[in-house]
Amino acid sequence: RKDCLLDLPEIKVIEPVVIVEEEPLPQKGAICEPCMSMVSYLTPTEEPLKVRSEQNTLYIEYAVGGTEFKADFKNNSTELQKLKETLNPLTEGDLVTFKAINVCGYASPDGSAKTNDRVATKRADSFALYLRGSYHFPDSILNVTSAGEDWDSLIKMLEEDKPAYADKALEIINKYTNLDVREARLKTGLGATTYRTMINEYYSRLRRLSISVDYEIREVRNSEAATLIYTNPKMLNLQEMYGVAKNFQPGTKEYKEVYEIAATNYPADIVANINAASANIVYGDFDRAQQYMERVKDDPRAWNNLGVLAWLSGDSEIAKEWFTKALTIEPEKAQENLNKIK
Repeated sequence: RKDCLLDLPEIKVIEPVVIVEEEPLPQKGAICEPCMSMVSYLTPTEEPLKVRSEQNTLYIEYAVGGTEFKADFKNNSTELQKLKETLNPLTEGDLVTFKAINVCGYASPDGSAKTNDRVATKRADSFALYLRGSYHFPDSILNVTSAGEDWDSLIKMLEEDKPAYADKALEIINKYTNLDVREARLKTGLGATTYRTMINEYYSRLRRLSISVDYEIREVRNSEAATLIYTNPKMLNLQEMYGVAKNFQPGTKEYKEVYEIAATNYPADIVANINAASANIVYGDFDRAQQYMERVKDDPRAWNNLGVLAWLSGDSEIAKEWFTKALTIEPEKAQENLNKIK
């Protein structure tokens, strides 16, 4: 029986090699499904009272020595149109309560300072009367003031434009504090021809009206906001805009557009830019998202989205660094994102 035994070689068990294929990264131009849970959508600070202010500068012309505003005089209708474009949308419906209409008159420094201050005041008064008659504003909100001769703007223009006579003119202006003496010294110091050149080049821009319109906007319903966001978005705060976004699915063009409109109307707002970036990431426009993040990259609230963009670009190590930093800001989301890319 021993003769029947065979010496068999030792059998080695070879474990099969399991190749785990990495899930491909989302690509530009397509809805980023995994990004929906990864990006940050921040809640804006509540704005219980929507207070706004609009500014206009009008270069109104008057008859020589005149103070009465005439809408059809020279280029006044064109200047007036600038203010109408501000006021007319505010007077439609019941959204706005006007709090103050401030009209300030400015004069150029040719003639006595006392006379110029009086003329600037009368011209501002005349324009305020026009506003009261055209828009039925009550006297209680119409405030008329005069800044008199606008030497500050003249100095600024001379410093910026640097005409040949700028240094001499600025020297005289800085030397004399009495406005009438200052004007007289400019005439003699610059000479008649140069002084006339300065008047022709700058003084018409000094004679103007500055109009500020202060108003409050009531809270709007979602149905109203859904229209206003496309027709007059400045009437909405961020909360109202984001309420409109809820009418659309994330990843759709309409959803993205709402967040972009919000960032356009609140360009300095950190939350608006981060949320606009998030909507663009989900939409698949990573380049556009990066543009929004560039505006806010130094704010800690941007760290998570910067991590998402780094991951989408294929740089997992940088993404981990951003998500690790974001643990102090959005701990749950940042941890989930870290787990996802490990």
